[in-house]
Amino acid sequence: MVEDISAASAEFSRLWRRYDLRYRRSEAKAFRHLEAGNLTLGFEVLNLDDGLRLSIFQAEPGTADHDALKLLALAHAS
Repeated sequence: MVEDISAASAEFSRLWRRYDLRYRRSEAKAFRHLEAGNLTLGFEVLNLDDGLRLSIFQAEPGTADHDALKLLALAHAS
C-alpha cells in the first residue's frame, strides 16, 4: 500500500522517507457522556512489555470534569 501511495504522491513519499512518527503519550481528550455531559480528560498511555497498551484517563482534581466523574461514580455505585 505504501508503494502505491508513494507512486501517486511525491509529497507522501517524501514524508514517508522522513519517518519521524511519534506516539502520543499524553494529552487531553474531549468526551460527550450521555449522563455526565461534556468532559475533558487527560490521558497517559503506558506501553507494556507484552505489546499491550494501557490508556489511563483522569480529570484534574477540583475541576468540573472531576466533579462530574465523581457524581457519575456515585450514581452507578452498587
